Amino acid sequence: MNSNRLTGLIAMFISVVYLYFIGMIEKSPFSDSVGPKLFPLLCGLGMLVAGISIFLIDIFTDSLSAKSVSFSHKKGHFLKSPLVVITTIGCIYALVFESLGYLISTALMIMWMMTYLQKKKWIVNTIFSVLFSLGSYFMFVKILNLSFPSGILSL
Repeated sequence: MNSNRLTGLIAMFISVVYLYFIGMIEKSPFSDSVGPKLFPLLCGLGMLVAGISIFLIDIFTDSLSAKSVSFSHKKGHFLKSPLVVITTIGCIYALVFESLGYLISTALMIMWMMTYLQKKKWIVNTIFSVLFSLGSYFMFVKILNLSFPSGILSL
């Protein structure tokens, strides 16, 4: 089984489990007619359609360049894999989110990930991470009136 088919199957499985749990959300008597299920339902259906599409496209196209999935790794290289590094960055982000606040922790996380993926573009990475953090903060806090942790900036 090649990587596209495996990716499609995993996406379909996760979306079916996700849709099952969406079905368990109870309708609140105080919510609007759309209810709290619509957006998660659309996300789950989108993921299901994407998984089916990836799987079927791989079946109907005779891709000679597709590589077989290998779950083995070279000794000592596991900790350098992008999956491990990005997952570690995400976990560190979750741990420092409350104490550093949204702006600082999000800017650092984006800069760290982008620097890992594009090592030679640190100026662009820094500018993008700061602008994205400020822009998303402004959108969520000022326009949508949501509250995010301010962390050390509240001192």
